[in-house]
Amino acid sequence: MFDIGFWELALLGIICLLVVGPERLPAFARAVGNVIGKVKRTTGALKSELDRELRNAEVMAKSNGVDDIRQMMADTQKDLEEATRPVKHFTDQVSEQFRDLDSVPEQQHSDLQKAGAELRKQSQSVETPDHLPAADKTDSRRND
Repeated sequence: MFDIGFWELALLGIICLLVVGPERLPAFARAVGNVIGKVKRTTGALKSELDRELRNAEVMAKSNGVDDIRQMMADTQKDLEEATRPVKHFTDQVSEQFRDLDSVPEQQHSDLQKAGAELRKQSQSVETPDHLPAADKTDSRRND
């Protein structure tokens, strides 16, 4: 910190010896050493306190950034829910229609099968125009 060499320290020692005297010089040196130690401890404590405060400030700044990210995530989730609401409504409607189809009475089901069989017979009896190929007599879709 201070650029003091050997000769400067020797000069300070000689001045102290002349001013304080040889009898009181050891007590004076002890007192100066104590003062220098207290100053070093105080500056060390101040430095560590400043470091702690700076770390706390950095943590607070980072936590504010995290809070901003959390808010952005919540906003994005709300936007996604609003965007998918029509799709959910549509899928609910389709599911309900399929449930309605499952609840068709057995009699209506058999009536529909009979009507389908009659339509197949009628379509087989219709003559095929010359420009179209003739239909097969076997229907590959039937699993009877």
